[in-house]
Amino acid sequence: MKKNRVATLSLIASGTMFTAPAWAQSSVTLYGIVDESIAYQSSQAALGTNAGGRSNVKVLSGVWAGSRFGLKGSEDLGGGSKAIFTLESGFNPATGGQQFTGAMFGRQAWVGLRVLSQ
Repeated sequence: MKKNRVATLSLIASGTMFTAPAWAQSSVTLYGIVDESIAYQSSQAALGTNAGGRSNVKVLSGVWAGSRFGLKGSEDLGGGSKAIFTLESGFNPATGGQQFTGAMFGRQAWVGLRVLSQ
């Protein structure tokens, strides 16, 4: 396990100073799904009729889960506390466009603090 020394914590209790080193460990995961399919339609005709219909093959996006990529991570703050975050964006693999225009991480974007009770 690799640990980096990042800070020194100082506690003052009754006029006495105690100093202890703080060690941080962080984790970031890049993840994603590409949800793209090829569909065959046997008759592409007006609704309610078969006249003039022809077969068609096309690319469909987002059939099962929706294409996305994201970053998920945590940073150990010491004392059983962790900073946690998730940033997730949807996209269309056929065009490269965003799922939500003008929102880079439109599917999910949050940051939080996890405190473990002792």
